[in-house]
Amino acid sequence: MIRAIPQPSIKTIETRLSLPRSKAREIRQLMTGERSPNSYESVAKWVAQCYNEPRDDEKVMCALNEVLEGYGVEVIDTENSDKPYYVDSFYRYFLYEYINMGDTYDMTIVRNCETGRFYITTWGDIVERM
Repeated sequence: MIRAIPQPSIKTIETRLSLPRSKAREIRQLMTGERSPNSYESVAKWVAQCYNEPRDDEKVMCALNEVLEGYGVEVIDTENSDKPYYVDSFYRYFLYEYINMGDTYDMTIVRNCETGRFYITTWGDIVERM
């Protein structure tokens, strides 16, 4: 049996990101896979430019960026990561990816790239904990 990855609740998303409940529900549905990222304009434009279609987790982050009206998806990594791992000779997984909201300590969505779990926090707090 496949165990679902726990994700933030609608209430947590709504409260921490100061969003209306409808937007918080939309974000939660993207996180859990209940809503396809393919219907978002930014994802459709990106996919149209690609020879190989981006992975689903990449498309979800792009859709989340559109919903939050962020400044793009960025990654957190460390050169001395005790676990750098590669998908192939080109693509490397990073520790975390997040929606850039303009400031290090603005609340945002952060995704653990290894587990797939989402957090509502600041990327500055993640770096401080590392």
